[in-house]
Amino acid sequence: MTLRTKVLLLRKTPYGETSVVAACLSPDSGRVDLMLKGAKRIGSRKYPVADLFRELEVELSDAGKNSSLRSPRSIDLLAQFDSIAASPDAYSAACSVSSLLLRSSAPDTPAPMLYAAAREAFRKLAEGASPEDVLWLLRLVNLEEHGVLPESPTPEGRALARSLSLAGRGLAPPPEVDAEKETAIKSWLETLSKKEGFER
Repeated sequence: MTLRTKVLLLRKTPYGETSVVAACLSPDSGRVDLMLKGAKRIGSRKYPVADLFRELEVELSDAGKNSSLRSPRSIDLLAQFDSIAASPDAYSAACSVSSLLLRSSAPDTPAPMLYAAAREAFRKLAEGASPEDVLWLLRLVNLEEHGVLPESPTPEGRALARSLSLAGRGLAPPPEVDAEKETAIKSWLETLSKKEGFER
């Protein structure tokens, strides 16, 4: 049985002399680890599009009996956010995003909202957005996806949370929030994210 899904490539780890393990997030399957055999060979053209912070479409074979690693039968590039690497601040923020995603996701656990928010975060960072403005919306969507975002007791608070969640997933523009309230929400989300173990 094969699986065809979109993934965001979050981390690459050398494996053996010539291979790489690519840790990815899929909206359908959550955490997916790919074995890219021969990817470290000099001049290898086998996986030219499999790089950090890229959105790929992959066709995967079944994982082995004693392994969670999947071997891709095909990899196609859907979107690249390579300009992140041109800014040290953006690159650092993208690494923080990847770390949060890897701590928040698990194999065979769909994460469609988190995936959408992660893709939006990489897109914004590639376009020069402030890392702080990217991370707080990602934290909110992640907490919501896991069912640990406390619900506001007021209709206004619930409406604001919905608006921020849509903005975090790239489905609507960010709502207007006064600076004092925004600072308080950002601090609260960071504290809650760390309390839930999604960040250190």
